[in-house]
Amino acid sequence: MEHLRSSVLTQRIKREVWIVVAIMSFAMMKIEMFSSGTHGFVIALDVVFYSILLYTYKDIDVKRLTLLTAAVSPLFRMTVIWMSGTKLPDAALTALPDAVFFLTFGMVYYMASEYICGENFDIGAFVMTAFAGDLAGNTAELVVRSALINQSAFSYTIVGFAVFAAAARTVMAYSIIALLDWNTQLQLNVVRLREYRSMLAKSAILKDEIYLMNKNMADVENVMKKGYDLYEEMDREGYPEDTVGKMLEITKLTHEIKGDYRNVINVLNGLYDEDLARDRSSMHEIIHIEEANAKAYISAENIDADIITELSGDFIPEERYKLMSVIRNLLTNSIEAIADSNSCEHGIISLSQRLDETETGEKTCVIGVSDNGPGIPPRKRDKIFMEGYSTKFSHKTGHIQRGLGLPVVRSYIEEDMKGSIEIPDDKAGGAHFRITIPVNNRNELRPEGVSQQ
Repeated sequence: MEHLRSSVLTQRIKREVWIVVAIMSFAMMKIEMFSSGTHGFVIALDVVFYSILLYTYKDIDVKRLTLLTAAVSPLFRMTVIWMSGTKLPDAALTALPDAVFFLTFGMVYYMASEYICGENFDIGAFVMTAFAGDLAGNTAELVVRSALINQSAFSYTIVGFAVFAAAARTVMAYSIIALLDWNTQLQLNVVRLREYRSMLAKSAILKDEIYLMNKNMADVENVMKKGYDLYEEMDREGYPEDTVGKMLEITKLTHEIKGDYRNVINVLNGLYDEDLARDRSSMHEIIHIEEANAKAYISAENIDADIITELSGDFIPEERYKLMSVIRNLLTNSIEAIADSNSCEHGIISLSQRLDETETGEKTCVIGVSDNGPGIPPRKRDKIFMEGYSTKFSHKTGHIQRGLGLPVVRSYIEEDMKGSIEIPDDKAGGAHFRITIPVNNRNELRPEGVSQQ
């Protein structure tokens, strides 16, 4: 524990030394840029940098940093002035009173942050403290300069200049802190948006799994019922007791599988975020989320393909998760079709969405997904929406990929959203799906605009 404390202290001292070095650099840079021409009194941005660091690093030792800065920064400035050709006494007269400024400024800041305001030391208190510390430091510095030159360094011009310098540096420090806070908040919002979209996509996948497991549990229930009916029939028909017993055992095992399914579904439902489900996302946001996920899949699998989106007319869909699942399934199908085509042609997947209006005045959303892959043979178009049918068959392994599947996609579109999905004839080749869903009065239409990516 003692070693850990020593390590932390060493790290803090190293940080403070680097801060002092940075302050020295700022002081050197401003010597040539800002000079009042009055007894070496200058406006330097090292004070701005110093005050910002005091406010930003809440755990910093104000007293130690003040002593370090008051000792090192004026000596460094004096050395630079002396090396530029100024006599050493004159260089010392110009630079060393800066130590009084930093000591005074640090004392005012320490008293305000530790005793006067304490935990309530916010940005407003910082502004008042920075101005008061800067003005007090300038005043103390002028008193020292007056003593060194044996005449008063005070005048209306100098006092006015000191007030102006304190106000200017305080405004600059506040502006930089506000800009840093804004940038931090912006970066935080970007991270939160990325996390939100990731959670949204995962929730949609979770809903798909719950849907499929409920469907499978219904199938297991049907198998169990038929198994028990067969058991009773075999028992009545006088089948050997051993055979009848095995049939009953199969029925019991099927019942246990159903129970396991139910437990898993309950766990998945517990993972499902109801608060997230109550949030409402626009159609464009849904498409951008699935577009980003699809592009990540393309990149991860090193597939030579691009996705082009064309969106027009935004709205708030009711079946957000199901729409995400539908778009994800169609994009994935296109990506895999292009990857499996062994074609030298660069893959292009087009994803479009627009608002339309029927002859009866009803608003609809039309979503199109097309690609330049091998396409869907006419003889298979009627089969791909059939339950259990899959075109994703591996001749090497005999494995059939069964994801969400086009039958479920059609069920989502036609049964849950009261829309339609069709495969238009496309002379350009490739696969083309067109989805049309109604947009009712609860969908909060937004001003129409076009965005392309």
